Amino acid sequence: MTEPRKPSAARKTRARLTEHAVAEALRPIFPGATRIPASLPGADVIGTPGLTIEVKARRDLNLTAWLKQSSDRATPDALPVVVSRPDGYGPERINVWPVTVPMWVFLELLERGGFGVYDTRTPSMKVMDARRVVDAQGTVLGVIKPAG
Repeated sequence: MTEPRKPSAARKTRARLTEHAVAEALRPIFPGATRIPASLPGADVIGTPGLTIEVKARRDLNLTAWLKQSSDRATPDALPVVVSRPDGYGPERINVWPVTVPMWVFLELLERGGFGVYDTRTPSMKVMDARRVVDAQGTVLGVIKPAG
């Protein structure tokens, strides 16, 4: 049996810089956001109450495994989140890095943000002009109320 390959120094550096960039981007909202060393257990970025953040700077894409990792590390009051850095997207392009969450988290965030228009009775609902939510027949189901 062959030994698993160890990450190269360049790959470790890229991962560390990616985690640091995510922590830095979160600081206006979470002043205590901090990257933790890979040698320590837990989330990649701490100091983000209510979130368990995994950061990935990899070519392969394994969203379900990464979401499971974040979910397994999440406390009952924290939402699992995965931030992915695509190849060719350095820290200067962090605003377009994908953020992945399970559907239940997405719905929770919408509700917390004041977008309380989700109706499980109407699976064909859609948002019209960013204010009204209508079903396939055009019946208004509700009005989006932005947070604040």
